[in-house]
Amino acid sequence: MRTTGRIAVAVALLVVVFAIANGVRKQRLAQAPPAPANVGAPATQPQAPPQPAQPKQRMVVAFKIDPDLMRGSFLGERWVSPPTFAFAQPGKQYTTHAKLQTVNDDGTRTDLSGDWSTSDPNMIAISHDQAGQVTIVVREPGEGQLVAAAGGQRKVLQVRATRTDDAMEVAFVQ
Repeated sequence: MRTTGRIAVAVALLVVVFAIANGVRKQRLAQAPPAPANVGAPATQPQAPPQPAQPKQRMVVAFKIDPDLMRGSFLGERWVSPPTFAFAQPGKQYTTHAKLQTVNDDGTRTDLSGDWSTSDPNMIAISHDQAGQVTIVVREPGEGQLVAAAGGQRKVLQVRATRTDDAMEVAFVQ
């Protein structure tokens, strides 16, 4: 009786394993793409070789991190492009450096030279530096916009500035 019981358990286990395997096979077949209709038939037109997908690009504004923050870390000049770039500087105005960049899907960046403008020239001053870089000076508190354009694309940044007793706090929102 013991042997018969073991055989029955083994057969039951085999049935369960085959049922699971059959279910997995059916699931894979249901997910497989349909076979082409003209398999084995001669091609009537030559097929063009597949074109590599062009990487998607997006335009961002990159800001130069204050050299005083980077001094001593041996990292050199650093540029960042977060959705919101906010800092404070002592004094009555805020100065930063910026540039336009395209960012590909793989993360590679390319600097662009573009046209920059502001909605409030009394609040925000822009001066062009070396190729593609600008110096932005926020002179007074308030809200305004910066517009950077290159290659048929535009990037609009919202600028919010507040003045404290001894500093200017500015946030650039992309």
